[in-house]
Amino acid sequence: MTATLDSDNSTALTIATDSVALTTDTTGNYVANVNTSVLTGLTGGSAGSEGASLTLALDYSQALSGDVGLAADAAVFGQSGFVFEGSSANTIETFLVVTNPTSSDKTITFPDASGTVILSGHSFTGGDISGTLDTDGTTALTIDANSVALGTDTTGNYVSSATASGGLVMTGTEGASLGILLQPSGDALSSTTSSGSGLELLSTGLTLLQGCATGEVLKWNETTDLWECGSAGATYLAGSGLTLSSLTFSLGGTLTSDATLAGAFDLVLNNAASELKILESTGATFYGIFDVADLAADRTYTFPDASGTVLLSGGTLFTAAGTSGSSQTIAQGDTLTIAAGTGITTTGGSTDTITIAATLGTDIDNTEIVNDTIKEVDLDLSTHAGAGEDGYLLAYDNSTGGFSWISPGTAGVNYWTDGGAVTYLTATTDDFAIGGSTLAGSIFGIDESAGTFYFAADNSANPTLTFEATDSDTGDFGFNTNDSFYISGANFGIGDTSPLSLFTVGSGDLFQVSSTGGAVTIAGVADGTDALTLTAGDILVGNGDLDISGGDFNVTLDSADEVDITKSAGAAATEEGLDLAFTAGAGDGSDIYSVLRIAATSANHSASSDKLYGINIANLGSADAEGDEAAIFVGTGWDSL
Repeated sequence: MTATLDSDNSTALTIATDSVALTTDTTGNYVANVNTSVLTGLTGGSAGSEGASLTLALDYSQALSGDVGLAADAAVFGQSGFVFEGSSANTIETFLVVTNPTSSDKTITFPDASGTVILSGHSFTGGDISGTLDTDGTTALTIDANSVALGTDTTGNYVSSATASGGLVMTGTEGASLGILLQPSGDALSSTTSSGSGLELLSTGLTLLQGCATGEVLKWNETTDLWECGSAGATYLAGSGLTLSSLTFSLGGTLTSDATLAGAFDLVLNNAASELKILESTGATFYGIFDVADLAADRTYTFPDASGTVLLSGGTLFTAAGTSGSSQTIAQGDTLTIAAGTGITTTGGSTDTITIAATLGTDIDNTEIVNDTIKEVDLDLSTHAGAGEDGYLLAYDNSTGGFSWISPGTAGVNYWTDGGAVTYLTATTDDFAIGGSTLAGSIFGIDESAGTFYFAADNSANPTLTFEATDSDTGDFGFNTNDSFYISGANFGIGDTSPLSLFTVGSGDLFQVSSTGGAVTIAGVADGTDALTLTAGDILVGNGDLDISGGDFNVTLDSADEVDITKSAGAAATEEGLDLAFTAGAGDGSDIYSVLRIAATSANHSASSDKLYGINIANLGSADAEGDEAAIFVGTGWDSL
């Protein structure tokens, strides 16, 4: 403590910092520090200091998830909710979450009662009511069937039960309307013969009186005021099936004897829809029906004094047939006209006769050949040799002015000659064409002098030769606008009648080209023979493999040639430019195996500057200091280099 005394009695004492320990020297208590955390539910705490002011508040920062670390039976505020630890301090908490309210304030009220809160997802399991609480407030409860006894708890009356009787039928279910139906009655074998309504109510339903006998009807008795069973009235039955009663005279039943109408009266069917029907004589299935069409006046149809079958309209009287043309069916009412041809006249007589006469003489002139065609029947040559035979020719003899039948071999000009085994053009130096008059204008032609065959020289189509074997397999050979010959539908073999691939050369399928165009096999006759000889040019493998197996691979180069292998390796674990895989045999003590053997023959060098290297490894270009690069690398297991 320090101070300077003033003359005006205003001396002030100064206490050194942190030199006063309050302990018990104060009047009343003081707060040394306030500790707050999420676990206390408070915020704003701090260590005590002189002149400090603390503002404490509830802590709402705790997330409503995860392990809070509360002590047993502790609880704190959280983010829009509460966290409860429960009776055991562990990692399992209970979170009470309040959803953000919208549109208006929300109030949740707990009643003045004790009990356990029911949550969404809980189900009613006891009694006759069941249901599961939904979170959206749409919970529906289900009442078990037949579990509610209405008793006196209804407003108004209800039907407890209903019994169907007297032909009535009751329908309806719980919650639906009750239906009362009148059941139609069947045959109940009733003996009741009268009633005031003519009806009776049986156990099966409502019906007319069923006690009447067969043929009886219900009649009204004014004296007794009842409907009664009674006879339908007196009936007279004729043997012909006529029925006569006090009310009705009708035709009915089955005729049991002949019926004769003795008077001069007509049988009238006085209805436009009436018809006369007679059952067929055999079969007893179909009827012959007589009907009358619409008439302008009364008509009388008379059957003649004769027996026979009636000819109907449209029926065939007879059929007229000529030596040519179509046959004509003549029906009732048709007119048969006999037309006169060239040189023919027809004359109808008065006694149902027609006279047909010819105006032609014994000679036929050019005016009588109207269709420019002479048939064998037009000529009186039927007795001559060859008349009417296939292949014979009708020849005109100018010296006699007549015609005769001759064989083709004796005709004046025949362009083909049957030489027995060979049939050929008589003019052996003529060219031949099909489809045109010139070689250039024909689909097919042969130039005899040039020995040239033309296919589609007229440019009418791309020529195609289709071949078909005895088993119906086909193949095409053609030429198209791509200036290309092609073969489709078959393999092509040279020196091989059963090629296995699209293109095969040599017996035994030594050279094959597959359907994709790649060479699949080049095989020699035997080891040591040349299967493929390339005297000039290159073998190019663009993107693929060149596999050689089962023989030697010998390359002889000219003095100016060399073998070059160029490769650009990619990023990979292992890449080789030239990979030799060699497996040594089991040596017998004198064997020498070389994976790569270089044999060189020295020449007469002119100076020491001439060099001959068995292996010449050029300078390493663009060396990479980060990599391990060596001209020759010898792996483990090798004894010497």
